[in-house]
Amino acid sequence: MVRTSRTQVIGLSEHRSRRRQRLSLARAMQSGDPVRAALVRHLSDLAEVTGADRAAAVWIDEYGEGRVHPYVTLDLLSDRPRRSFPLEPLERAWEIGLPGVFEGSGDGFRRLGDGSYLFAVALGSDGARAWFVVCDSVGPRPRLSVDERQRMLFLAGECSAALLHQDLDQGYAHSPRGREGAGFVGRPVLEDLDEHDDRPDVSAKIGQRFMLVRLARALLDEYGSQAPSPEWADRVGRTRAEMAKASLGTGHAGGGLDSLLDAMEGQRYAEVADLLVTAGAEAEAEGHIHGALELYRCAFDAAATVMYPEAAVDAARFRGRVERR
Repeated sequence: MVRTSRTQVIGLSEHRSRRRQRLSLARAMQSGDPVRAALVRHLSDLAEVTGADRAAAVWIDEYGEGRVHPYVTLDLLSDRPRRSFPLEPLERAWEIGLPGVFEGSGDGFRRLGDGSYLFAVALGSDGARAWFVVCDSVGPRPRLSVDERQRMLFLAGECSAALLHQDLDQGYAHSPRGREGAGFVGRPVLEDLDEHDDRPDVSAKIGQRFMLVRLARALLDEYGSQAPSPEWADRVGRTRAEMAKASLGTGHAGGGLDSLLDAMEGQRYAEVADLLVTAGAEAEAEGHIHGALELYRCAFDAAATVMYPEAAVDAARFRGRVERR
């Protein structure tokens, strides 16, 4: 039997079935992106080798504050992937060298994180981000054998190849997420201005969508690893004020976005995904196809963050509809 809490006990076969279902869902949700799809395969193998409940590829901004950002998280224990990781094991792995491996288990290790077992491997840097793979477990695990450690290092190397060489022609290039639309974040949304730059009310809507997409990408790429913070609330507040200011004097009230901004501020990803799908459908109905595509893309990524297939299916289906047009 597997004890999942003080009040719930499930059978071992059901526990294993749930793990398989979560793995299948993660593979399906990440299958559209070659880099992430490859990482899910490698992380799955890492979890099997180490007996971990969670495996992830994460990064730290080398020039920013010390915050661990999850890039791909495979959580076999939770329907909503846990995205918080302790910083200290990563720092210690980095200090060891490349590939630096830090492994800890037992009561003395619990102070480093929520689990009683964790290992971190430092993969290297792409010039701006330091990359790692992390595996942890809520229960104790024996230390890796020599063969298991060699297998683990090989899989970590596979993760490194996918993460640090994304721009090379190795089957990972042109990944549809995170590299679409050369230039600054949200730039494709502004292409809708080409046919409407003489109408202030329409321009205001497009400008708001631009700011909305930039905020959504910040949530997904920068702030998704931490609980709601004053810093993040301040950023949402500034965007809210800028969006209101952009609509002044245009006849466009800019209503209907408060719920979405509130959901972003609270980092309620499932709600964010649903509301971004709605915002994308509104842009599509108005013929603003570039804004619709970006909003649907953000909606899919928000849904994938928390393994929310219903919104992900809608976002992918509607985006496909726009592409066909």
